[in-house]
Amino acid sequence: MRWELRLSRDAMTALYRLERGVARNVSAALDELADDPTIVNLQPDEDDPSRYWIAVEGDYTIWLEIIDERHAMRVIDIE
Repeated sequence: MRWELRLSRDAMTALYRLERGVARNVSAALDELADDPTIVNLQPDEDDPSRYWIAVEGDYTIWLEIIDERHAMRVIDIE
């Protein structure tokens, strides 16, 4: 079952500001997350264990929260 992705306002703004090639890498990573987050190397945030991050080619990081009961993930920011 595919997971629902919800992008915060900060994440949407960051995605639109990325260079085209980097935006493709980030979009591919988000698609992979939605397909199956268990195959992606999610790393827990040291300061907040409810948040996770993944590194994306091009030196960018996607920050997210998992909402298990709704089978959804909230993308907090893309840096």
